[in-house]
Amino acid sequence: MKILVESDYLAKGGFWNTVANRIYYACFNTIRAVFINDSILAHTHSGVKSQFHKHYIQPRVFEAKLGEVLNRLLNQREDADYKIRTKFSQEQIEPCIDEAKKFVEEMKKRLNYD
Repeated sequence: MKILVESDYLAKGGFWNTVANRIYYACFNTIRAVFINDSILAHTHSGVKSQFHKHYIQPRVFEAKLGEVLNRLLNQREDADYKIRTKFSQEQIEPCIDEAKKFVEEMKKRLNYD
């Protein structure tokens, strides 16, 4: 996924707030693809989050950890984008990159996409 490649380049440059944004959107976009595939509607970020939990986490289609990852990435993205004084560090964001990659891989499996 191109967004994850972007996040790797941004991480090398130390742009941690932008990395937080890109890894969240990688997950968000793959969830939306799953929703389209499964005929689920959501029009906002909070709607995607709530529909993801309702249709996939609560019925245990996906592990609860994926719901936690999504929640954390959304919160970090909002802080990075809207809280002017937020300056994420490598230690805060780097572990999230791998989590986002695993998240995207799980969504791709749901779509039968390699």
